[in-house]
Amino acid sequence: MNSRVYQSKLLIAEGLFRLLEKDAFEELTISEICAEAQVSRNTFYRHFHGKKMIVEFFIKNLLRDYFTKVKEAAIKDFPTLLTFYFRFWREQSYYVNLLKKQHLLGLVFDIERTYFSNMLPTSQLPWHNQVDCSEKFVDLLVIGGMWNILLYWFDCDLNPSADVLAQRVLEELHFYSRFMSK
Repeated sequence: MNSRVYQSKLLIAEGLFRLLEKDAFEELTISEICAEAQVSRNTFYRHFHGKKMIVEFFIKNLLRDYFTKVKEAAIKDFPTLLTFYFRFWREQSYYVNLLKKQHLLGLVFDIERTYFSNMLPTSQLPWHNQVDCSEKFVDLLVIGGMWNILLYWFDCDLNPSADVLAQRVLEELHFYSRFMSK
């Protein structure tokens, strides 16, 4: 995507989020979003077919940023990744809380699940892309589990810390792993 297209899409997304602070997502019109973003309706429809596509663009952009940061951090183990995931979303708490208020977290999860399902098998994380193991179901379990823990954490006002939360998850996984053998 060229820089100009990206900037236009970002302006529209930022306009939408400003409006979501005071208005209901379902009641917002494309005209209101365009006016807030200071773009024409033609520009809007050149990039999006509806309001949900703005959220999809924005979340995919965040997820690309997440994967870039994971790669830059050269994460080599699952405990570090868990902590990193929770810290990343804590940094995005403004958006998570706004999307929660607008009842859009289901859409966000659908976007994350699809995006992660496509990206994880080819990621540079050492436990992915293994020839001798199909990882689809484990990926889905982890994606859904981490998302639900994340939502619970937000319901608890981000307490405990990301580090403590990740440690608790790992302790409970370790406990339950004893019961996975026949």
